[in-house]
This record gives sequence, structure tokens and C-alpha cells, in this order.
Amino acid sequence: MPQDAFTLIREANELDALLKGGKVNKIIQPTADEVFILFYTGKSVNVAFSANAQTARVCPTDRQVKAPAVAPNFCMLLRKHLSGTTVKKTENVGYERIIVVTFEGKNDFFETTEKKLVCEIMGKYSNVILTENNKILGTLKPSFGDLQSGRLLLAGLDYALPPTQNKIEITDLTRVKEAFRDFPEVDGGFFTQSAIKGLSSQTAAEAANEFMQKYSLSSINGKGEEYADFLFDFLSSPPYKPNVTTSGREDFFLFDYKTIGGEKRYFDTLLQAEKYFFDKTENEKEFRLRYKALKEKIKQQEKKLLKKKNITEEKILSCYDAETNKKKGELLTAYQYAVPTGSTVCELPDFYSETGEKIKITLDGTLSANRNAQIYFKKYQKQKKTLAASEPQLEQTMNELNYISDLYDELDRCETEADFEALKEEIRSAGYLHEQRRTDKKEKPSAPKTYEKDGFLILAGRNNLQNDKLTGGANKHDMWLHTKDFHSSHVIIETNGKPVPDEVLLFAAEICAYNSKARGGNKVPVDYCLKKYVKKPPKSVPGKVIYTDFKTILVTPNSHE
Repeated sequence: MPQDAFTLIREANELDALLKGGKVNKIIQPTADEVFILFYTGKSVNVAFSANAQTARVCPTDRQVKAPAVAPNFCMLLRKHLSGTTVKKTENVGYERIIVVTFEGKNDFFETTEKKLVCEIMGKYSNVILTENNKILGTLKPSFGDLQSGRLLLAGLDYALPPTQNKIEITDLTRVKEAFRDFPEVDGGFFTQSAIKGLSSQTAAEAANEFMQKYSLSSINGKGEEYADFLFDFLSSPPYKPNVTTSGREDFFLFDYKTIGGEKRYFDTLLQAEKYFFDKTENEKEFRLRYKALKEKIKQQEKKLLKKKNITEEKILSCYDAETNKKKGELLTAYQYAVPTGSTVCELPDFYSETGEKIKITLDGTLSANRNAQIYFKKYQKQKKTLAASEPQLEQTMNELNYISDLYDELDRCETEADFEALKEEIRSAGYLHEQRRTDKKEKPSAPKTYEKDGFLILAGRNNLQNDKLTGGANKHDMWLHTKDFHSSHVIIETNGKPVPDEVLLFAAEICAYNSKARGGNKVPVDYCLKKYVKKPPKSVPGKVIYTDFKTILVTPNSHE
């Protein structure tokens, strides 16, 4: 990621123009490595200060985050020192990957004070540090730092910049020329990054490539001084065309890097490009986490059901000889006179068999034939009760496993936070989730997917609970659609009493097929009927219905976004 000093200098300038004079209105810390500060500059501007190893940044954001019930210590420290202050300036420091925001406010004695929020954007070493008069007041990620360098990031100590890496600032052109005079036989981009302070590998490679392309060179060897002059001009006044690569390895750039391929999306400012990139990255990350969390809940319930299924099947399997035990009891009762006292085994003719074959029966030699018969009858009765209880239990378990399969399909079709919340509520209502609902903020419920075709409104449910609500609230003369033999959204065509044209029916059926387990198939069968022929069985799982008087149409799935 080219979030190097070269890029951060321009970013700091844009932040300075955006935030200067802005007042701190609100501070929250939703995670251990991120702080959000809401500024008022004539309009509200929410800025993320992140020390996350993958997404370290200082940039505006449109993401809506929830404050924890109890604010972390660093958040409380920032509220104490920064609430009500105004931004004096924002700057890059020392051609380092550091942005410093200076705040101006009043102390308890109404004296003007300055405090600085130092944002070190250095991958896994990133941090956000609050200082006053160069003394550390607190850090987002408390660290004992590098003991060999003597740099400690602890409250009460002086703040010191990270140790230098013996690199040259591009502004010191004399030293740059000396370093480049005898350019070694190595890759130009690699040597540039190794020698010049504050450059990422992408920026260094782009500069070297630009120089060689401009002068039709195959390498920089022998052209070190000319390259130094070019690099100074290139980095001091770079072309300005902020963009985000939207394919391949996604990233944001100050200008159009020719060495970086992929589709690109352009923006008016660097901050807009950065906000788009990080908001998209964070939303995708949050999406993956929510997906993974819900999938784990479903998987846990699936494991319980599979275990229950195996136990129930074993119980049923243990009763495989129930009828044989009954038969043995009946034979012993009928032929007890023919069984010698003290016998441990006997063979009796099976009067149920047409051939009259004999059955070998094991006996307890200490008991009479009649008592042995009672033991076989008792065993049969126990097995009969076990089967009577286990078979419906197995059927119910299999129905629940089918429902679990439907939940996996719904999870794969979640697109928004509201979709996740609706699915989470469905899992909770099914008894698979026992955590408490948050009551501090009412979630906006997700709405069915809505389409319009030739004057007809078409609605598609996003999950089973919504399917029930959508179907239950439809008019009896509306058209209802569902894929045949596959879990899918319930789709309603609002007819308003009018006949549904074939084109509208086909359109709705394609949507139904797309929002189903069969979305990757071809010629998917979709059933359709009037809503009045659709009934929901009592005490059935969400989304479960029965329907009659239907017809079937074969379609190719189409999202019709």
C-alpha cells in the first residue's frame, strides 16, 4: 500500500484544508485500535484515526460505528483533553509516515493550550499518541517500543520520532546526487526505495519506470545524477489524479501509476479516494466477520442436530429385531410344553412361515419357557416404545437439518447489515441463538427486494422471516412464486386484480430462480399460483408453506438488478 510519506504529505495538506477551525463534537472508540472523531466545520466530518496493521490511516469516513457500552481508557483520555477544542493545523512530520493534528483549547484556568494527536502509520507498528508540550499523555496502543533504540511510548515520557533508517530526504538534493552518482547494477525502484526516505516500493518503482520511459533507457546505470534531478522534480510536483484500483490488488494512489495494472476509479481529491478505499475495505471486512460469525452459529446447531440424528438412528437400529423378539415370545408361549426345563437354547417351528422352518431361540436355563417368553415380550415392548418415540424425533431432526441448509443459503444471499440482522433474528427465533438483543439502538429492518415490470410491482423476500411476512401480507389475488424442490425467496407479483402478462411472469420467475439454491443452474423450475392457494402449516419453521393449484415454468436465473 503506497501510504508513504510522499502520499501522506499531500493527504495532510488536504486534511488541513478540511479540518482547520473544526470543533471536536464527539469521540468514540469502537475497537481496540480505532478512534473516530466527529468534527464540525460548518458541516459534520467524521474522521477515522486507525492504528490497525492492515488499515492504519487518518481520513474521513462514512461508516456508522457503534460506541461500546463502556468507553476504553484512551477514549476517555481523548474526551477529557480534546472535547470542545478546535483544529489548528494538520501536517506531515519530517518526511515520515506520520500525520500530526494540532488542537487548540482552554484549560481549567482559561489559558490557551495546544495538544497534538500524533498518528504513526507504520503497518503493525502503527499507533495514535496524544501529546502536550512534547510529553506523552497516552497512546492508543501502549508500547514499550524498541528497547535497543531507547524509544518508549509511555505516558509521562517525552515523545521522540521513530529511529532513522539512514535514508536521505529528497529535499537534500546534494546528498541524493552523491548517492545516485554511481548507480549500482540493481533494480532502479529497489535502490530508490532503499536510498530515499519516505517512499513505498510502488512509488519508487513508478519513479524509476517513469524516468526510463521518458528517456528511452533500459536501466538507470550511468544516469544517476540526471535521475536525481528527475526524482526531485517528480516527487516535489507529482501529477495529480487520485484513483483507486478496483480489480486485482486494490489500493488507492495519488496519481495514475503506470506500473500498477487493473481497472481504476478516479476521484477529485486524494481524501475521497482514500475514504472510498478504506470504507469499502472495512465494510468488506465487517461483512466477512458477520458472515463468519453467523455461519459458525448455524454450524454449531448443525453439529448438535447431526449428533442427535446419529444417536436417534442408533436407537432405531437397535430395534431392528423387535418383530423377531415378538415372534420368539409368541413361539415360546405356543410351544412351551416342548421346551425342556433348564434348556439354554431351543429350535421351534415358525408358524408364520409358509415352509415351516425352525427358529433358534436363546434361553435363560434357570427360567421356564413361559418366563423366557415374557422376557422377549418385555424387550419387544421396550423396542416398540423406543421406535414410537425415535421415528418422529428423527423426522423432526431431518426437517431441522433441511431448515439449517436453507439458513446457509440465506446467509450466502445476505447483502446488507439489515439482511444480517434479519437472519440473526430468524436464527434467534428458531432457538439457535441465545444472546441478548441490543436495545440501545433500534435496527432498521430490511425491506424486500423491489422490482417494477410493465406497471407491476414485484417483491422478493430476503430471508425466511421476511418470506412469511411478505406472503402473509399479500392479497389473495396476487401471484406467488417459489422454485420447485429448491429453497428460494418467496416472490409476489402485486396484480391489483389485473391478469399477469407472460413477460412479467417470466421476469418474476427469473428473479425467484436467482434468489434460490439453484441460482447457478439452467432451466430452473419455478412454481406459481395465486396467493389464496398458499397456506402456512401450524407450528412450521419460518418460510415453510404448502400450496396447490400451481403451474410450473422453466427459467434461467437472472438477478435483474
